[in-house]
Amino acid sequence: MLWPQFVEFEHYVLRAPLDVERLRGWETSGELSRQQIETAMNAYLLDGMFPRYEADPTLKNAQCVRLASVMADMLGAKLARDFPERRFSAFAMDGDDFGVSFHQL
Repeated sequence: MLWPQFVEFEHYVLRAPLDVERLRGWETSGELSRQQIETAMNAYLLDGMFPRYEADPTLKNAQCVRLASVMADMLGAKLARDFPERRFSAFAMDGDDFGVSFHQL
């Protein structure tokens, strides 16, 4: 997760391993753009990774936001290293889908 492998498939850059069936499902829905499909396919959801202990919600939220920001920077660095000819947006997600993801620009 911290230094992922990627797959080039058709016009996509996706994190490995490639799930073609899931990809085709997103495509056939006809509701999402290529960037939205890449974002969905490349999402790393982080919410379930944190211990279920009682913590100050404000502190825990600040820690989670910081972790996601650092992970997005790491993801961006790996993409730039592996695909210097392409441009990406790597970013932290919040809300119900707390985590990180990326798509090509």
